[in-house]
Amino acid sequence: MNRFLAGILFSLLLISACSTSRYDHELETILRLADRRMPVDSLRAFLQHPAKAVRKQAIVSLGQMLDTAAVPLILPFVQNPDAALRVEAVFALGQLGTSAAIRALHERWPMEKDAEVRQTLIQALGKIGSTESLDLLHDALRDPLPIIRGEAAVALGIMGYRKVPLPSQAAVLALLLEETLPEVRWRAMFALMRLADTSAAALMIKGLEDVDARVRMNAARGLGNIRATLAVEPLTRVAQNDPDWRVRVNATRTLGAIAPADVAGRLPFDDGNEHVRLSTLLALETAISQRGEALLDRERINALLSARLARADSSWREAAAAANAYAVLNGASAFERLAALSGHPNPYFRAQLAEALSKTKHPGTLSALHSMYEAGPGVVKVHVLYALARLPFKQRLPLFRTALAENDAVLTAIVAGQMAEAPKAARPLAGDLLAAFQKLPAPVDVEAAAMIFDAFAKLQLRQAVPVLEQQLTVQDRPYARAAARALQALTGRSYADRLPRETRPHLEFSYDDIKALRGKVAVLQTEKGAIEIELFPQDAPLTTLNFVRLAQKGFFNGLNFHRVVPNFVIQGGDPRGDSWGSPGYSIRSEFNRHRYFRGMVGMASAGPDTEGCQFFITHSEQPHLDGRYTVFGRVKSGRDVLDAIQVGDRILSVEIR
Repeated sequence: MNRFLAGILFSLLLISACSTSRYDHELETILRLADRRMPVDSLRAFLQHPAKAVRKQAIVSLGQMLDTAAVPLILPFVQNPDAALRVEAVFALGQLGTSAAIRALHERWPMEKDAEVRQTLIQALGKIGSTESLDLLHDALRDPLPIIRGEAAVALGIMGYRKVPLPSQAAVLALLLEETLPEVRWRAMFALMRLADTSAAALMIKGLEDVDARVRMNAARGLGNIRATLAVEPLTRVAQNDPDWRVRVNATRTLGAIAPADVAGRLPFDDGNEHVRLSTLLALETAISQRGEALLDRERINALLSARLARADSSWREAAAAANAYAVLNGASAFERLAALSGHPNPYFRAQLAEALSKTKHPGTLSALHSMYEAGPGVVKVHVLYALARLPFKQRLPLFRTALAENDAVLTAIVAGQMAEAPKAARPLAGDLLAAFQKLPAPVDVEAAAMIFDAFAKLQLRQAVPVLEQQLTVQDRPYARAAARALQALTGRSYADRLPRETRPHLEFSYDDIKALRGKVAVLQTEKGAIEIELFPQDAPLTTLNFVRLAQKGFFNGLNFHRVVPNFVIQGGDPRGDSWGSPGYSIRSEFNRHRYFRGMVGMASAGPDTEGCQFFITHSEQPHLDGRYTVFGRVKSGRDVLDAIQVGDRILSVEIR
């Protein structure tokens, strides 16, 4: 490169850097306002800023705040000449979902030329559109661009996921299944799977033979959604022989859902992949619960499950899954054998064993659960309480009182949830619940608090009104909104005018902190190997900063992956290990345009603005998660490790490089 050209490039880079730094204050201010969830009007001035980067961040933040009052502020940008601003405006409207937003998207479609904006517009209609959007989506299914055709198919599938009433789409989607591009075909099969159209059974059966694993896995799942009994033979072949473990998992689950009488001879019990073996045992439990005495080969099934129970020390995960199937198959006669395993050293095994014991319906179940609760760590106590839900309510009361006295918000919330489902029977415990809540140390996690407040409302506990009114002063809008909902149910009055104006932020930061994260990766060292994650501070700045700071403090070191759903996600980062843990605070959602493809890293939550420390990584494409959970990274290397992780595997360390 000659010196003259090099000098020009250096000057352009320098100008670009100075330009970005020039607006750091404005970008930081927008992030702070969004983090505090200030009224949307606080961002109005930034929408008129001369710098496109500032206007763009303001639009993004308005969409992330999920306040429909932002729609009038965003609407003008749908017509903006700059495609980079239009695409963010269209995405934001898809997050907010008012009738004005839908109308604006419909009106924009005929004139929109930019492919990225058009793709995002179709995605938005999948999230918020109605039957009135069908003509537009059918137009998109015939678009010259394959990615638009595929996006329209996904949109139809998401509408099915949302239970939007639609006429059969099998005919229009069948055309996409004939295309050569797998990126179109798998999206079309995803749509058929989500729409659960029985007339599409033949298309799904044919999809089991597609060369693309994503088509096959969606076809297998779709056949389960429609209980396609005519697909038993091809599903058996796929469950036993498909080269992709994720496809075998889906086919196995579907065989359990269809539950042919000879299901035991069709399931891949000895598959080389642990995910498949675990899915097989769960599928068998499903089939047993549906078929009961009509299931063939019961003796063989009993022997198979007994063999796995005997290996509880070496293969505890499979033994735990077998215990639940064994309990459903044998009922009360399974109790003694299962109860003998209650001293197993692994808490995750004991947690699942508690559920199995409750399925036996044996008279000794209550006593066994009491013993397991008293001896167990948190994850066992949580699952014992879940298991109690299968017992008559009056039998649960003594252990409920024990749990309410623990001074633990999670245990209190689980009890509250069951009380809310049986308010008449739970009345004797209402005072205990109120007293337990008042003794809980602050801050109470918003998910737990919402369940407790809902129970107050369902129990019509008027004594809780002054306590709930105090909660309106907590500077966390999701928390205060939960209290306001309960108050309205108890008093018949709206408390909207008493909600806090903003949410108290928990992250101290400057924009330099955000910029310092660019190009960073997180390396998760696990018992199974390393997973390297590319971080997305440009799209989820405060989520990424929170994750990095927790990692740098060693927060994740030694924690388990507490949740694994084969061909869906692995989930970790919970200090309690029972899916309820948090760092003691919540951060705001930063929904963005990243899609949940294989290996994407997202934040677990109990609803918008309730994230903290738990994260998940996807095994495969999950379009129904798009725009609903914050994406803050993707796996760069270590997918083999991702596929190997199981419940109980430990995170040894998380290093930021």
